[in-house]
Amino acid sequence: MKKNSRFLRAYFVFLAVCIVLAIAFLIYVFCIIRQYDNAQPERIVQSHLETLRTDANQGALTQKLNLAAYCSNRYEELDANAYIDAYCNKIKLGNLSYTYQAGESSELTKTYAVFSDQDHVGDLTIQGKNNRTHLFFFSMADWSVEQFVPAMSNTVYQFTLFCPENVQVLINGIAPSEEERDPASDIPAYQIRGLLTKPTITYSKNGKEIAYITDKNNVMPALYDYRIAVPDGITVMVNGTRKTAENGIVSVMEMTNPDVVLQDAVGNQCTYSEQYADAIHQFSITVLQSQKVTIAGVDADTFAVKKETQHPEAQQLLKQANLTMPAYTTYEFALLTAGAIVEISDDNGILERVPLKTNELNRFGTPLDTIPDQFDAMAAALCWSKFMTDDLNGEKHGLYVINQYLIQGSDYAHYAEQWATGVDIGFTSKHIIDSFTNQKISNITSYGEHCFSCDIYFEKNMSLLSYSTSAGKRTDVFNSTIYFVFLDDTPDNGIDDPHWAIAVMREIV
Repeated sequence: MKKNSRFLRAYFVFLAVCIVLAIAFLIYVFCIIRQYDNAQPERIVQSHLETLRTDANQGALTQKLNLAAYCSNRYEELDANAYIDAYCNKIKLGNLSYTYQAGESSELTKTYAVFSDQDHVGDLTIQGKNNRTHLFFFSMADWSVEQFVPAMSNTVYQFTLFCPENVQVLINGIAPSEEERDPASDIPAYQIRGLLTKPTITYSKNGKEIAYITDKNNVMPALYDYRIAVPDGITVMVNGTRKTAENGIVSVMEMTNPDVVLQDAVGNQCTYSEQYADAIHQFSITVLQSQKVTIAGVDADTFAVKKETQHPEAQQLLKQANLTMPAYTTYEFALLTAGAIVEISDDNGILERVPLKTNELNRFGTPLDTIPDQFDAMAAALCWSKFMTDDLNGEKHGLYVINQYLIQGSDYAHYAEQWATGVDIGFTSKHIIDSFTNQKISNITSYGEHCFSCDIYFEKNMSLLSYSTSAGKRTDVFNSTIYFVFLDDTPDNGIDDPHWAIAVMREIV
């Protein structure tokens, strides 16, 4: 019994100590949370708003903020008392609120825009110190008001006033001061701030008044000041003198209306206007590197930007058919008119003469009227379309039928093998092909004896089936550019048996 009695006394003592420690810890946590809540910067902001309203009601706001100083501007003659009374009434009667200005704040400096109803009445900045953290995640600081800058009006006029040499400017009859001049501006400019009323601005030169224009917050005399973006090959003439472009920009600034003329490399001209960009046409012409290009009788080498380029399917043709495409040159240039006559020639003379009506003229190959060797390109495309919907007869879903149009070892041959022997083909929707309609072959282009391309279009009309009954109609559209090559891809059997095969297919979108 004595042992049990001692144990119980020790247990209750221990339990009491734990309870006391737990209560102490909870009190400590409660104090930290309360301290954290009281240290929130918004409490300082809200407290200051209440102070503003109290000062306004007691008539102390004017002296505390020196509101008269915010109505004082050397360019304006204002009834300061009227602005002060209106401002104090906003603070007294309006619903005061604030928004945090994240872009103007940092960790220990926070700025808030203060509003009375919808009116902006000032900006409050508070400063924090003694930044600290309790219980690992309760971060807090001691905040105090650094400054409050009142806004006497919702509309405050501020702008940059440009004033080139030999031009005078007055704001409400008063000239700007050197203290307001922006040292970073190439053209003399003055930073005018804090006007509460719309100013009257007067420009003059030699005693004669000059009209002025405004562009956002910039005010400038109505000088002829152009920044003309010109592409390669376009020349800008100002009053008969050629102006040099820097980084593609020609700068023109004149006191009187200048004669600005744009001229291209082939002699076309137009007078500059705000719509001048509509007169500039960008072109590119791609030909074999062994060929020459002239535009309106002028050698393109003398003014166009030349770039070495390759056929867009050069890498695929090399990979799939081991076919190396020749090197090409692309000429890029601008003209002031469309329709100039382009001549493409080689050592044997002029190959083609055509008006330049589109932005791009690509001569990667020779245009043809018919498919070479009477090869049935449409049959090849139809066969591929049928194969992809499991509509070919023969072993392995018609794999050996489609292989007659494919290059052994090519990506298309590997894909066809996987499709024919994989599980996916078994999930093809049951259907019947009703017809192929709108079959068209266009844009036939030859790349020598052993390669050509063409655009093939047709519509495959099908009836979908569900348990041998109709489940609706469906039309698949085939619209692709197909590159065919003529090659012998069979193993060395001593027989030269080349055939036309699909090398590349690209869907036209």
